[in-house]
Order: sequence, then structure tokens, then C-alpha cells
Amino acid sequence: ALACEARLARVIATDVSLDALAVARPIAALLDRALCAPVEFRHGSLLAPLAHEPPGSLRAVVSNPPYIAFEEAAQLPRAVRDWEPALALYAAEEGMAAIAGIVRQAAPLLAPGGLLALEVDARRAALAAELVASAGAYVDVAVRLDLAGRER
Repeated sequence: ALACEARLARVIATDVSLDALAVARPIAALLDRALCAPVEFRHGSLLAPLAHEPPGSLRAVVSNPPYIAFEEAAQLPRAVRDWEPALALYAAEEGMAAIAGIVRQAAPLLAPGGLLALEVDARRAALAAELVASAGAYVDVAVRLDLAGRER
């Protein structure tokens, strides 16, 4: 969606799951090259696949990281818990480990005025915003509502 909806020269899609990348590649191949930015796929954890990008070279880092605490698994709807891979759902540190890693790793990669956008659940939205704000590298930190009116 970002490759087609945003005005970007290129999109780098990363994932720790080779299976997720295998699903995404043919979808990206269907994109209209006249309307969408090219998508490059890289394998690795969090922003490690971007380690060789020059500092300050990214306009945006957008992520839907795992953000559910392991102990919350039983509370998830079966349609989520039994369908999505655990790797995509659960994170250590009460669901905040991946978010904290991305906040740390994105700051030096982002260009001045760049965007860090993270999807989180409503239970962690305020905590994630506090984490981003306390990092000292970001301005205009805000929690947005999703289409159902939940903080994300």
C-alpha cells in the first residue's frame, strides 16, 4: 500500500520471516510500476536489514511489529491466535521489546523531519508514545485512532 499510495522513490520491506517475504514478493510483483514505487525485500530482525543505509537517508520507517505480550495469548480471538504466526504477534517485555528496538534503531536512519509510524494495540499506545518521546530523537509524537476509533 505504501508503495502505491505514498510518493516514494523506493520502498524497502523487511521481515524476520522468510515465509512472510515469500508471500509478499508476488503481491509486489503485481503492482503497477507506473503508479507504484519499486519494492526491495530484505530479510532480518527489526531494522537490521537497513544497517547499511546511510545515516539520515530514510524519509519514513513504518512498522507493524509484534506487540502482544506472551501471557496475553489466551485473550486473543481464535481467528488471530490460530491464524497468525506467533513470530508476528508476540514480543518480550510485555509486548514492548520490538517497539523499543525499532524506536532505538530508526532514529539514526531517519532524515530530519522523517516519519516513524508504529502500529500498536490500544493497551500499549500511550506507553509506546511515552517511549518514543523519551528517546529524545523524535518530535510531534502522537497516538492516532484507527478506523474503529481505537488508539493505535
